[in-house]
Amino acid sequence: MKGEVGTMTRPEMRQLVCAGALAIVLVGIVTMVGAQSPASDETFRGLIDAKNIGEYMRVMAARPHHLGSPYGKQNAEWILARFKEWGWDATIESYDVLFPTPKDRVVELLGPTPFKATLQEPPVSVDPTSSQQAEQLPSFNAYSIDGDVTGPLASRHLRQRRDRDRALRAVVARHQAQGRC
Repeated sequence: MKGEVGTMTRPEMRQLVCAGALAIVLVGIVTMVGAQSPASDETFRGLIDAKNIGEYMRVMAARPHHLGSPYGKQNAEWILARFKEWGWDATIESYDVLFPTPKDRVVELLGPTPFKATLQEPPVSVDPTSSQQAEQLPSFNAYSIDGDVTGPLASRHLRQRRDRDRALRAVVARHQAQGRC
């Protein structure tokens, strides 16, 4: 179904994220303005032009802009310039935060038919940013422990409850034997 997260294309997801970020910024500004005075609220509403929102999204989503990236900083400076252009006394605050990123990423199946995943998506013609792979974060799971995971492959298509239960018991028993739970 269109609109479900699992079926959204990368450009749709990027637009959704940028629209959400822009909405959060605008809601924050409206809240600040409303707290100042009704006259300020009217002034602010006069500054926002719906025709510019598409351009703002294009500028902010033009390059990967994750935490600490050069384009993330450029976006922050661009937003700051808009705020100042609109007459706001605005500054950029910096914070030191933990942002785990992997050194090595490997996903492979061992056995009679070995398989090693490339962990790299090919560029998509309808998404001009998908070819910016040197600037993108690699795909990774940020909140799992390091190490190798070995065991029998279980299909996600197990249909019978007893098969799922047996597979789950085997995984739990293996983790208990390894002292993981």
